Amino acid sequence: MTTALLKDSAIDKAVLTIPKLKGRDDWILWSGNLEIAMDHTWDFIEGSNTTAPDASKVTEHQDWVIGDRNARRRIWLSLDESIQRNAFPHRKSSAAVLFKALKDEYEDSGSTAEFYARQSYDNAKLSDYNSVSEYLTALINFAYLVNKEVTDNEDRIGNRSIAMRLIHTLPPCMRTLQTMLLDTPLPKGVKWNLDDLKRRVLLEEPCAMGGRTSFRTATFPHPGEELARTATFPR
Repeated sequence: MTTALLKDSAIDKAVLTIPKLKGRDDWILWSGNLEIAMDHTWDFIEGSNTTAPDASKVTEHQDWVIGDRNARRRIWLSLDESIQRNAFPHRKSSAAVLFKALKDEYEDSGSTAEFYARQSYDNAKLSDYNSVSEYLTALINFAYLVNKEVTDNEDRIGNRSIAMRLIHTLPPCMRTLQTMLLDTPLPKGVKWNLDDLKRRVLLEEPCAMGGRTSFRTATFPHPGEELARTATFPR
């Protein structure tokens, strides 16, 4: 088996492990996973290989047709049956055209994407997650989705806002860590390092859980209520 075939086999297996696209809520994760799984063949979708070479270049053209067909097949097999029905008219289009049709239909963008991402960020609460570190990861992801759509820096959600949001919603069992973080101000000009914050949370979390497997059954104040009792931090 040639190296090319080995690579194709690995890509096929990787694509088949991706949870299938079922709708708008899945788009960000699905498209990101697909790009990683497709490896170099992503060029057929959103890269330098989205259009066929001139038919006069017989060998290059044939290689492109085969590569594009494989890319289209991988996209198609990573779609839920309901999405396949919606995209059926594009089943024989090029991989790039098929992906663009899916993107136009299922990816929120601009003010709509910002609105829903900010709503998700504002409404997130610790009791929706299994752990504090999982909650922090969700806040970071929601903030990323907001920030990639905004053009005004004042509307961005910065690391400091994310850190303060987390710190002020830590459960009572992690009050010691909360006090340490609040009583140790960062040097002027130094930004919050969210990876470092996550590491500190992970160190404290096993003890704080007290034998629980999840925070989902616990009752904590909504972050807005907690922040109202302390201070207001700019985004």
